[in-house]
Amino acid sequence: MNRQQDQQRGQTGFTITELLIAMTIGLVLITGMISVFVGSKRSAALNGAMSDMQEAARYALEAISRDARMAGFQGCVDINSSSAVIRADNSPTNDLFETVATGSVVVSPNTWAPAPVPTFQIPSGDVTAVPGTHTLALQFGSPIVSELDGPMFDAVNSLAAPIPIADNEGGINDGDLAIISNCDVADLFRVTTAPEGAGLITHHASDNKDNGNLSRAYGEGGTEADTRVMKFNSNVYFVGTSGRTNNDGDEIRSLYLQSLPYTASNPPTELVEGIENMRVRFGIRQNNGAMAYFAANESGYDSSRVETIQLGLLMSSYDRIRNEDDSQTYVLAGVEIPSNPNAVTDGLSHPENRQFRLVFNTTVKIRNRRDREI
Repeated sequence: MNRQQDQQRGQTGFTITELLIAMTIGLVLITGMISVFVGSKRSAALNGAMSDMQEAARYALEAISRDARMAGFQGCVDINSSSAVIRADNSPTNDLFETVATGSVVVSPNTWAPAPVPTFQIPSGDVTAVPGTHTLALQFGSPIVSELDGPMFDAVNSLAAPIPIADNEGGINDGDLAIISNCDVADLFRVTTAPEGAGLITHHASDNKDNGNLSRAYGEGGTEADTRVMKFNSNVYFVGTSGRTNNDGDEIRSLYLQSLPYTASNPPTELVEGIENMRVRFGIRQNNGAMAYFAANESGYDSSRVETIQLGLLMSSYDRIRNEDDSQTYVLAGVEIPSNPNAVTDGLSHPENRQFRLVFNTTVKIRNRRDREI
């Protein structure tokens, strides 16, 4: 056999068996790589969704908790011994001590029980509250206060005299509700006109009771150092429909804030997207000193005795990123929220779909409220 024949014999190709083995190994490697890629992608999506939900929940809980801690603030006068006298007509409270922290259960988009605070208009139209969810109303004077720049004085009627302030850092505007207080008494009144900085606040227009008279001529006798003027806040939090859906057609819910004025021209503000449910229970001290918690529609609920607020939020991811349907039962403020295999539109259960969910619970002490003998 010559040299040329030896070279030709050494150049023979793979057999069919060898090709099949090589292709099988290649497919196994490619399948493994795809599995790793898909797993990494799902893990990244899950981590991203968890991060977004945690950030949104922290923001929502901080906003509500901040207002809850301030609830009942009216300057240095103790609301447990002297609640502000309501001088304004069409006020969101008839007794500030009673309405410091109140709540409702959304029976239907147009019905809340108990009824929300006075003058509040239940949202309708594009944004409506989700039935079965809870709402929370918190009322307080702004922590940004204005000091008096002298006593109220009028030769005819000092009780209705303009209020001289040294600044207007709290952003009090014409038509706002405001509180003026010293360490003995407080009044809630409607502002007629307010200065941009230092100047006079007037308060004797027709939408104030008693001809605009306050409890006293604040600042007289050198007491202006103890007197403060602050904007009045009445904030209502609720879970509502956003009118948006994700790529799978799932309804997107959000946390909304409705602040003063309660008018159609001032719609609720969307604070956080992805809050599917909110539960609120109110802590009321019992005769034995223990703290018991009640929803606003339960018989033990008494808004005048609320000392703490138990709050639970159920967050859901924007997209369906779970490997399987979510059949888990979640606990919000001590209340179980089971899954529902059918499409749901209320807050009594959650859809059994592949959205990822997280629960966030917290308890907040109302610093300005303590148990009062009844």
